[in-house]
Amino acid sequence: TTKQKKSLVESLHYIPSPLIIITMSYKAGIVVAIKELKDRNGSSLISIKKFMQDKLPADKKWQNSVFLNALKSGVAAGDFVQVKSSYKLSA
Repeated sequence: TTKQKKSLVESLHYIPSPLIIITMSYKAGIVVAIKELKDRNGSSLISIKKFMQDKLPADKKWQNSVFLNALKSGVAAGDFVQVKSSYKLSA
């Protein structure tokens, strides 16, 4: 049922941010980046990308197309809200 299902944002509140990129998807990394950046008007695409690239392990390669698709699908699913060129977590 719907009470048993948690949204992506609710399920990630306890995961420490350094481990997020190693074990989680790009979408989960975006959630952590937005939470950690704490911008009032939303975090820009560039700041989210830089945050995630800094936390990316050396053995992993950055995949920009996967990042952009995760951001786009998150907006479509309602996990993120796009405000001009910035992104916020949905309430």
